[in-house]
Amino acid sequence: MLVRNSFTTWFALALVVLSAYLPVKADSDRMMLTRTADAVVVSGEKLSVLRNRAIAGIRIFALKDDDFIPVPFQIDQRNSTGNWVWDLVVKRRGDLVFDDDFESEMPSDFGVGNFQLQDDEDPPEEARLDNNDMLVFLARDTGMRVDVEAKLHDANVVVEIEVLDPVNGTNGWVYAAYFEHKPPAYSSVRYMSHSARTRRIRTPVYQFKYSGSCIVCIEDLRIQNAPLVDRINIRGRVRVDLGFMRRDIGFAETDIHGYVEGIIEGPVRMVKRHVVHLELWHLIRTADVTCDHFYYPDYAEIPICLPVRFPITEASVFLLTELHKTALRRTLIGGGEGNITEYSKGVRNLDAGHDLHLDWIAFDSPHGSVVSFVELPEKIAAYAQARPCLCDEAVGTMDAEISAVAGPVAGFVVKSGEDCPKGPHVLHGTYVISPHPYQIGDEMRAHHLAHTGLVTYVTNIEISR
Repeated sequence: MLVRNSFTTWFALALVVLSAYLPVKADSDRMMLTRTADAVVVSGEKLSVLRNRAIAGIRIFALKDDDFIPVPFQIDQRNSTGNWVWDLVVKRRGDLVFDDDFESEMPSDFGVGNFQLQDDEDPPEEARLDNNDMLVFLARDTGMRVDVEAKLHDANVVVEIEVLDPVNGTNGWVYAAYFEHKPPAYSSVRYMSHSARTRRIRTPVYQFKYSGSCIVCIEDLRIQNAPLVDRINIRGRVRVDLGFMRRDIGFAETDIHGYVEGIIEGPVRMVKRHVVHLELWHLIRTADVTCDHFYYPDYAEIPICLPVRFPITEASVFLLTELHKTALRRTLIGGGEGNITEYSKGVRNLDAGHDLHLDWIAFDSPHGSVVSFVELPEKIAAYAQARPCLCDEAVGTMDAEISAVAGPVAGFVVKSGEDCPKGPHVLHGTYVISPHPYQIGDEMRAHHLAHTGLVTYVTNIEISR
């Protein structure tokens, strides 16, 4: 008996120890997702029973704390060419530079007749869900699994969407329903807001202004109304080779011109498209490049253009954050070998506790933090580099390449090599913005957000009549 009890005790303890090293196994019906910041995007192609239904009749629900409630979502439409169908369209006059065109035209001309306000795949004056449209909601709004027949008996069709985190196996559910007659009210929650008049985008976590004079700049980034970043500027250098002339030419954000094509203003995310080009000495003009910006409640995906195209053979772009008025506690830079260097009143190395093969930078303040990294497209990864940089005499660091810029500034340097394929190349920067001070591991969570997307499984639900 004593032996049996000892074995039972040992076996129980072994299970406890073993469970600490096993991946988390989600309850089959209980929402356990811990990744709350992620946006979940489901293409219309996966929502077969909702296809060709009027978007105005679609709602999303989740079981949260025993309440079956509508959750915020949006359906971003794309037309037959794959282009966005905008909520707001900016009209422009001729080939004006950004500050003349944008400042005077945008507030009064948003939403005034443009074919991109209507999906050419839909009947006139009616929006319907197509294969290439996108349903978007947030992981934080998923809930428990539920028998929805009693909850959605008035719905014509219902789709269960399971959201799975491939990192730890946790999951959650939402239910998309179509009501042909009298659909229920939308969720009253709206995470995103935008003012065209003040050029300000707000979320519950952060807000910023996009510049009225430079299309590539953002200004006055605040976390919960506390200032963090004064301005993000662009500096750069290109090597021009025209045969009879070969020289390096520097440029700034004022040399980048273009226009805003349109904006999608949803409750869950905003999409803002810039069409830009670089002008040098009024003699060299690069081709227009389309850059889509995505803003979510807790993070943003912002493109950077590396203009390697005739007559430009090499290019460097400096994405710099001005820190003059910022109450930062520290700046942290993570190397591709998994090391972290902290810059505060001095310089010291921290133990990352992981081996994240990615260069990143973080700004840490008492009011919140920003973790960001820039990634190279696969096409040019072997021919270019994107590395964090810091120019701040207060902590004894002066990046040689940006020493001519008044510090303190920090950000990323993106640089092409001699054999870089012709572009132009659009890179993507990910910025994860938190209302909490930086903690080691935030960079890993940011990496999962950008690289290890949540997985969705769609199941059609039969509703008895």
